[in-house]
Order: sequence, then structure tokens, then C-alpha cells
Amino acid sequence: MMLEQDPDRPHITMKIRTVVHFFRGAVFGLSAFWIPAVSYATFAPDPVLDYRIEAALDLAQAKMLATVDFLETVNAAEADPARVPYFPQYTINLDLTPGRDEPDGTWHTARANGNFWARGSFAALLWIMAEIEDDAAQRAQWRAWARQWSEPVRSYTGNDMTVNNYAVFRRWMEQAENDAEREEQRQTILELSRRLVEPYDRLTNTGRFFEEAGVYGYRRRTSAEPRTWHFHAFIDHSPNMEQLLGSSWIADDDAEALDFREKAVSHALNIHETLNANRNPGNSGSWQRGYFDWEESSPTYGEFILNEGKQGWTDASTWSRGQGWWLYGICLAYYHTRHPEVLEAAREAVRYYIDRLPDRYPGEHRQPGVYVPAWDFDYAYEVDFRTDYDTSAAALAAAGLVRLLAAMDPADPDYGEFSEALRGTLLSLTEAPFLATGDYPEMSILRKGGYHHPASLEPSSAYNNGLIWGDYFFVDALVKYRELRDNPPPAPQAPAVVYEREAGELRWSARARMVYQKETSGDMRDWRDDGMPHIGAADGEELASPAEAGGDSQFWRLRVWPMPER
Repeated sequence: MMLEQDPDRPHITMKIRTVVHFFRGAVFGLSAFWIPAVSYATFAPDPVLDYRIEAALDLAQAKMLATVDFLETVNAAEADPARVPYFPQYTINLDLTPGRDEPDGTWHTARANGNFWARGSFAALLWIMAEIEDDAAQRAQWRAWARQWSEPVRSYTGNDMTVNNYAVFRRWMEQAENDAEREEQRQTILELSRRLVEPYDRLTNTGRFFEEAGVYGYRRRTSAEPRTWHFHAFIDHSPNMEQLLGSSWIADDDAEALDFREKAVSHALNIHETLNANRNPGNSGSWQRGYFDWEESSPTYGEFILNEGKQGWTDASTWSRGQGWWLYGICLAYYHTRHPEVLEAAREAVRYYIDRLPDRYPGEHRQPGVYVPAWDFDYAYEVDFRTDYDTSAAALAAAGLVRLLAAMDPADPDYGEFSEALRGTLLSLTEAPFLATGDYPEMSILRKGGYHHPASLEPSSAYNNGLIWGDYFFVDALVKYRELRDNPPPAPQAPAVVYEREAGELRWSARARMVYQKETSGDMRDWRDDGMPHIGAADGEELASPAEAGGDSQFWRLRVWPMPER
């Protein structure tokens, strides 16, 4: 029997060609399981983009070497050992802040034990430099620097966990020289993830995950009067979905791994639903701050109350880096789960973003070939189409898009447009005026980042400059693109699944590093994930999953995809 696409199930966007095995039994009624056959596209050779990527990575290496030298000088000059080390934060723009002592384009630094939220970006970049270095001696030097700058990040307990934890220690774990070193990094990752899933208690202000809202965050008072306390979900922390999902692959305990996984997907879908329900339907533009009712006696307990901006133009406008955080997180969530509802959320986030890029501006305002967004989408449309850009938002989008495309079926109707957006973004970022070539003073890799724009709700003069987190996500996107171009993921193959009724389980022969997620349904329309995915350790390994009866009819199917790589 062959199944074609069901028009009432729009989350399945490709035609499904699958053999369905039916079994009848006195206990189970009708049971079925099936596996969609999905193909994967590759990033085909592209002479212009491929050359640009290599040139940009060479530039990145030179910039990082200069930054290491600069920081060593800065840290050596500090007399108070409690204040070091200093990390790069953003580059000085003397056109905007004249009279500063630092030379134009040098890094403004922040202390490791200060309040800099993205300190891990620099350490993670050093690990990437080690990863892509061909010379053994130079690779060892990059790793030595990476260890030196990663250690001060290890004890960071803030909310930007992925940037300061997973991005750093996952790479350290992969490049560790022995089992003890590898295990230390694994435990560092898991420790932070455990904090993220602890149930929130309003009275003691402990825990991060608000069960009733289904999202992670922390308590905060509203910015506007009367400044009441609520549970606060910050769009900047969307990448923490990667923290949890990445941790789910390396946790020893299946129950803990499943908890990480379920709470990441819950956060993804509930934030997506919240954005859609409180703006225009289908408008997946983000807010920076969202508040949920935590009063147990309230009739709206656990529900969304209000939103606020911070670095955006207004409370109702869409700050482009906020959209970039959301896009990156939701795309990574799909990359790790292949969850069909997560794909729809990612699709909406990406479409909102690319539809508002300068290349899509209306009429005479269009800037052909410019795929770097304005710092605030609504400010551009309502005030000034020529307003400042934010390359860090574009870098986030590229890092998310490259993984989304690696996971999408190329037959998906959005695949071509999303591929064009990724290519356009990488082309924009790998040339002037966005790339900080030798014609510009910035010590950063990218220029024209927008940290806090003067027209934002919380303005500052730190904008139109290089940003260390923008550099990290930019290089991450380039390296991931190149990796997928040269080593495309293997195409999943539908295994022959056997149902053993006496044992109450499904059995199949797996392929190495292929992921098999069992789903269950009572009507073959509404499906849910059933437990943790199974991972093939070797070709031909026999895998099994419980398949107990549930009601008059029970259906099972397997979702199959390659094991995600970072």
C-alpha cells in the first residue's frame, strides 16, 4: 500500500512514499507503522561563494591571531588579578564615540568575572580555529589558547547558556586529548542543562522551567509601571534549545535525556504559539521580552500576559537580532528533532525574517543583493529604509539556515527560497562593507553590527561596530556550510520493521549513526514522540522499542534521520 500526502496534514510537506505493514490481533485491533523516505540535498559547488568562504576564513584566522595578541597585552597590563582575564566584546567606533582613549576599531573588553553575557563566543571561536587548522603544530597552539580562554567561562551561571557553555565545551569535548578531559567537558555541559530544566518555584525564585507555561526563563519585573514581578522568557535565550537538545545526545540517563528533549520542544512550540496568538496570525516576528502569569490563584495562571521590547524600536516592533535568536534556536531544534511541528515554526520564523531583508524592500527602497537586515524591521519600514544594519543578526540567521536546510527535504516548497536566502546572506557577509577587510580598522571579523541602537528603547552609542558574538555565529555558519558541502548527510533508508507481539516490541536493523524516533497515534492523524530516539551504533545492529496496545487501535511509525553533528 502506498500513501500520498494527506491535505489535512499540512505539516507533512513532501509526498510520502512508504510501505505500511498491517497486523491484526484480538488485543490490538488494527496496528500499523511506517517510515517516510526523505532525501537530503547537498550544497553544490559554487565557485564564487566557495572562494569567498575560504578568503573569509583566512581573514578570520588573521583577526583571531591579532585579537589573542591584543588581549594578552591588555591582560598583562592589569595589576589586579581579580579583574582578569578580559574578553573582547565590541569594537570601538570613534565616529560615534569621539574622545575615547582606545584607537579606532580596537576591541572594547569585558571582564570574565563581570557581567558580559557573551564571553564564551571568543573561546568557541578559538576551538573552531583549532578544528579547521591543517598544520598540527598550529592546531596545538589554537587548542592551548582555547583551553586558556574556556576555563574562565566554565563557572558561568547566567542565562545565555548555549553561547557560554554548549558552544564552548561541546567543541572542547570533541577535541579532547583523553577520556578524562572529554568527560570533564561533558559533565560541564550537562550541569548547565540540569539547571535549565529545574522546575521553577516562584516563592523561592529557584529553577528555570515554568511547567504551566511550558517555557524556560526566570523572574523579572516589568519595565513599565507598576513594575510587577512575572515569569520572564527572553527571546535572546532561544539558543538554549540547542543546549538542551545537544545535551540529550550525550546524557547517560535516558530519563534525563528525555526531559531535556521534551522541555526544549515544549519551549519551542509554546513560544511559537505565543508569538502567533498575540500578533497577527502567521506573523512569527518576535519580541525580546515575554511575561507569563505565575500567580496560582489567577484565572490566567501560566498564560502569556504582555510583551516588552528592549533593544528594539518599540514594544511592538521586531528587533532583527531578536528574530535572529529565535530563528537560530528554532532551526536548531528542528535539526536535532525533525519534529514536524517544529519545522512549521522554523518555516514561519525564517519567512518573516527573509521577507523583510533589504533585498525585499518595496520599490525604490530595495537594496538588491543585500541580505543583512536593518537593526529593527519595523523601524526600517516606518521611519528609514537606510537605517543601520546588524550583521550579528545576519550571522545568526545564516547559522540557523544552514542547519535547517541540512535537515529539510529538497522537495519542500520553501527549500529553494531558503537556499537563496542563505547564499545571499553568506555572499553579503563575505564582502565589504560588512566584512572587516584590510581597508577597515576593526579588529573584528564583521563590521556594522548593531548592539544597542540610539533609536531603541534602551539606547546607547555602541552600534555600527564589530561584535564578538556576530563573529562567532558567522564563522560557525561558514564552517558548517563547508562541512555539509563536502560531507553531505547520508540518506535515510526505511528499515524492515518486525512487530513481535509476544514481546510487545518493534524490531529493526539499524544503520550506523542513524536516528530512529518512534511516534504513536490512535488515528494516524495526531502523532506524538514516544520516548527518546534510538541511535544505530553500527550497520546491522538490531534495535527494539516497546509497542504496547493502547485502546482499540494503536499505530506506530519511525522518523529516521542522520545523527546531528554539532
